Amino acid sequence: EHIFQESVQERVDRWKTAQMEKYANLTPEEQETGVRDEQGRTKLVNYVSKGSRALIFFMLMWRDVYLFDVADQAFKGGGRIVVRTLLTIMFVGNMA
Repeated sequence: EHIFQESVQERVDRWKTAQMEKYANLTPEEQETGVRDEQGRTKLVNYVSKGSRALIFFMLMWRDVYLFDVADQAFKGGGRIVVRTLLTIMFVGNMA
């Protein structure tokens, strides 16, 4: 009967508290390789398959190359250099 007297929010809060306590007791190495982050959420890297990550990476790179080409054709002079620099930074950022 105790389960039925608890609200859903109370059970969620209790679960979150248990997850936070469990996370607090892990060593830094275990935290790095764990499935959940410090707020109890599932890490994206563990949730998505390698094939999906490769596809997302490919799409981001394709977008960056396309935008670089469009910027190269659309802008002249100093604006071209600024836009190309920003897109190059975005490209390198996507690779990180």
